[in-house]
Amino acid sequence: MQAVRLGQALLLRGLVTLDQLEAATIRQVTAGGRLGTNLVELGFLTDRDLRETLAAMHAVRAADPAELRAIPAELTRLLTPALAERYRAIPFRRDRHGIHVALTDPANLRILDDLRARLGREVRPYVISEGRMLYCLKRYYRVEPYHRYAHLATRFAAEDAQEARQRGAHAPAFREEDLGDARRALAQRLAHVTSREDLGRALLRYAGGIVDRAALFGVQGGQAIGWMALGDREVRERVGQLVLPLTGNGLLAGVSRDQVVYVGELPDGPENEVLRKTLGTPSARAACALPITYENRTVLLLYGEGARPAALAARRADLTRAAIQASLALQLMVLRNRLLDM
Repeated sequence: MQAVRLGQALLLRGLVTLDQLEAATIRQVTAGGRLGTNLVELGFLTDRDLRETLAAMHAVRAADPAELRAIPAELTRLLTPALAERYRAIPFRRDRHGIHVALTDPANLRILDDLRARLGREVRPYVISEGRMLYCLKRYYRVEPYHRYAHLATRFAAEDAQEARQRGAHAPAFREEDLGDARRALAQRLAHVTSREDLGRALLRYAGGIVDRAALFGVQGGQAIGWMALGDREVRERVGQLVLPLTGNGLLAGVSRDQVVYVGELPDGPENEVLRKTLGTPSARAACALPITYENRTVLLLYGEGARPAALAARRADLTRAAIQASLALQLMVLRNRLLDM
């Protein structure tokens, strides 16, 4: 039934022809996989058109691939690899509404009920294509897809790598109009954040246009606790396991204590060397660190590294503005949530 409904929906949208649908159906019988996956593999349909059609069919939102490229480890750990594979489910965001989960079967009530019971929170379902689900399972849970799907995981990995290269290629130098666009884009994103994860993603996306690597840390109990990061899976995993004391002379300790943005050469010292090794940037010469505050307390730290101290120094005013904007966004988010909970 699902395949027939999908085929009809694609025909009505003018995305495939009858001949293409027939060819994909025949291939599905011989090669396996879902109809949409076969259409994408044959080059008749894009993954974007597929997920938008699936979203319309299921009356849910489609998971944005950009959000699936940097899921915090604290969210992926909510499910074991076995459960993620069984449910075809990827938790990728958490806010006051619950856990937002990408699913290949977002209308399956049994799966949704099981997830609510296991997570202890409301589940907000999003649809994801079979191919991207298999890629996410491999990337975050190390669940290897059947050989028949291996090329799809390779394809999505290549797309993510290309995006990372493009992001890095634009980091060193911005035209003034580009800087203005980046400032406005950050302000717009921060004005609409509804969760800590939204805030973190907005900051990392902004940092990606300035530095080569960046990481976000939560501040709790006198420690900087690794949370989110720009980079590949290994970098994100290393950051997610990193805990640094904020009582010594390290860069993050000073920024957290003084609540002043740091931009300059990467200082020497054991704590700072740990940061360099964690982000995998042995050639980094410049660093920045931003305190995000709430009620005069540092609650988040954004840390970034780059290879050009002069280029980073030119962005000091922008980075200071970003720290202030993020602190205001955090305050507004807390006030908004309090108001809605009254």
